[in-house]
Amino acid sequence: MPKRKKQIVDEITEYIARKGGAHSDWYVDVADRANDALLHQHGLGDPDDVWIYRTATSARVAHTVRDFFTGELGTDGGREARSKTHRKVYAYRKRPHTDP
Repeated sequence: MPKRKKQIVDEITEYIARKGGAHSDWYVDVADRANDALLHQHGLGDPDDVWIYRTATSARVAHTVRDFFTGELGTDGGREARSKTHRKVYAYRKRPHTDP
């Protein structure tokens, strides 16, 4: 079920706090298919990798969430132009084998 900005921000913030690391250790972005982005674009898949994704109510909400994490909290993240279809917000803790 698609979620609103506050729900996604709260859930990802809680996840980051639970899994640990500084905000700068995390990468946040948006995609149409978060699993594909995580596994194929960023190289996650190791059993110790941690990630989360949530579906936003709209692409605008998804980009607003990404911009909050990268701008306000200092996570690393995508800076691509806003897409009209990317509604999945994902976050993962960066590791030596991930890109970035």
